[in-house]
Amino acid sequence: MKCETTRLLLSLHEPGRTAKSPEETRDEQSLALHLTECPECRAFSEENARFDAAVGRAMFAVPVPAHLGTSISIALEARRVARVRRRVWSGVGIAASALLAIGLTVPIVGEVTQAKKVDPSVFVAYSLNAESDPFQETRDWLETQGVTFMPTEAFDLTLMTGHSTARLQRQSVPMLRLRHTQKQVFARIYVLKSEHFDLKNLKPESLITEYGVQIALVADALQPDKVAYLVVYTGDSLEAFLRTWTAA
Repeated sequence: MKCETTRLLLSLHEPGRTAKSPEETRDEQSLALHLTECPECRAFSEENARFDAAVGRAMFAVPVPAHLGTSISIALEARRVARVRRRVWSGVGIAASALLAIGLTVPIVGEVTQAKKVDPSVFVAYSLNAESDPFQETRDWLETQGVTFMPTEAFDLTLMTGHSTARLQRQSVPMLRLRHTQKQVFARIYVLKSEHFDLKNLKPESLITEYGVQIALVADALQPDKVAYLVVYTGDSLEAFLRTWTAA
């Protein structure tokens, strides 16, 4: 395994994840073997591990709203009802198919979903747009997470190495990974929503430097009461991850 592949796998590592495919297991075995042979990648791995541990401890310090348990119970009950309804309508569909098979007609309940014809021009247009705007895919992904990414700080997304969701405090938290290779610093931006976390009582300044990292809280420009960005980063200043503007 090459160093570039090793560092990519380390950057994509999700702490605490246990369900793995056979391919992922083989990758981990190759990764472990490479780390025993390469001191530079081993140091990189240890740095990532320290950072992940610091993030885990810091996130456990974020308070959870008192009403969250009730909200989860309501959501689970709604899903249970939805499953029951799907089973009922599935039974109706099977019965209707049986009647049609013997020549009887029944009213059609609901709209029949048909497979769409592939329109290559749609895929071409999206690909060209993604090339001209490399962050569109990230914005699209954030929208699937219910997030419009509008922080009050202008993060330099050219430093981004990937995005995923992190399972923290029993919540799926959208996360962006940034790395400044020249300055040897990296950051993770966690998107916190008020429906999951108590943002009013969040005081990240009490966590700074205790775990060898910096923590900054950035407000959302559109919904400051509902969305906040918790940034965990290395280095002396958040400025390393912000865009710099030059006069024309």
